[in-house]
Amino acid sequence: MNPIREKRLRKQNKPQRLQEPNFYSAEGKPFLVRCPECKRENYGPAVATGACAWCGFAAVGSEKLRGEV
Repeated sequence: MNPIREKRLRKQNKPQRLQEPNFYSAEGKPFLVRCPECKRENYGPAVATGACAWCGFAAVGSEKLRGEV
C-alpha cells in the first residue's frame, strides 16, 4: 500500500478528542462556548451571557458545566 495513503487512513481512524472550550473569568462568571446540553457551539454574542442561544441552558450555578471545565 502507498505509505501516504496508509498514513492518511491511520489519521482518519484515530479517535478525535473534543476539548471543552468553556471557561470562567477571574470573578467566576461562566463563558459558555459549547453547550453541555445540546452539544452545539454557542452563538458568539451569547458566550459572555453564560446561556446557550440554541436550547436556553443557563451555565450560572450549574454543576454540569463545572464538571466539564
